[in-house]
Amino acid sequence: MEQIPEQDINDVAVSSTRIRLALITGDIKTANLYLGYPFELTGTVIRGDQIGRTIGFPTAQPARCTNNTN
Repeated sequence: MEQIPEQDINDVAVSSTRIRLALITGDIKTANLYLGYPFELTGTVIRGDQIGRTIGFPTAQPARCTNNTN
């Protein structure tokens, strides 16, 4: 993860903290605006308990990252 200097976008002081907060709260549209490009998530998908498919919502289970950068 790379820290960026604070910038103003639409009269909002944008920082890496605000971008992370937008992502954590699921506000991808705002995160994309602040980033200036579409957010991407890449990684390895592993087999989970397959509970989602039993209620009609199959999901991807991403492998956990071994180094936490928070």
